[in-house]
Amino acid sequence: MIYIRYFADGRVYYEHYKPFHPIDGLGQTKEKLEESGHFVDSIPVPEMIPRKIPVLKYNSDTEELFYEYEDAPPSEVDRISELERELLVSKEDNVSNMLAITELYELILGGTT
Repeated sequence: MIYIRYFADGRVYYEHYKPFHPIDGLGQTKEKLEESGHFVDSIPVPEMIPRKIPVLKYNSDTEELFYEYEDAPPSEVDRISELERELLVSKEDNVSNMLAITELYELILGGTT
């Protein structure tokens, strides 16, 4: 038996695979543990979906465990690539601004002579 605890939204935040073990167990009766959690026979294996993180959830109405998949944060390589793209755009914008300022400056100087 596996003992789990979960939030109100069903998200499982605690799993104990030997709740009644004499040394590694929780030192409480089944009835006492059921006051703050639930017992399940097994935990399903999550699918490995690229760029997704499996989140184990428990449906207390059906007493079933399942996974929801959330977007994974970008990897360091992806984040660096994005920053490099943003920097390139920023540099291009900066050059455009400098050219516009130069043209305005020349117009102003050209108009006073």
